Amino acid sequence: MTLKFSFKLLGLITIVSCSNGSTKNKVDHSRQLNDPEIDASELMIQKKFKEPDNTAVFTTKFVTTDKKEITEVHHDEDEGDWQFFSDDHFKDYRQVVKVVGLGQIIKLDTTLLEIADMPVGYLAHRKFRGDRWVIEKQK
Repeated sequence: MTLKFSFKLLGLITIVSCSNGSTKNKVDHSRQLNDPEIDASELMIQKKFKEPDNTAVFTTKFVTTDKKEITEVHHDEDEGDWQFFSDDHFKDYRQVVKVVGLGQIIKLDTTLLEIADMPVGYLAHRKFRGDRWVIEKQK
């Protein structure tokens, strides 16, 4: 009989296996929270967006093409749209805007599931991926 437990602890996956009375402990420090091979359900993340994965969301070429970290998220009050930004600055949004599916954004950064229940009219920001999200009312 094999018994496995997995849980998220500071972005690391810990697996404890017991088999035929012997105990083996294994901590896999190489698999980080944003490892593309880790499924969000494997991390036991309970939150998920209420919108389907094919919902159109706004981002920039910096996030999609340049693969910059998402450090700011807006859940707009007017239409309930989601917007995902990196730290990059730009003058004309029209030159950098990208419209993609919500599922595509989640694949780029599964830590976004941490703020999936953020209410309309709020924004979240952080300094880097893995940092704690700060959520506040949009002004």
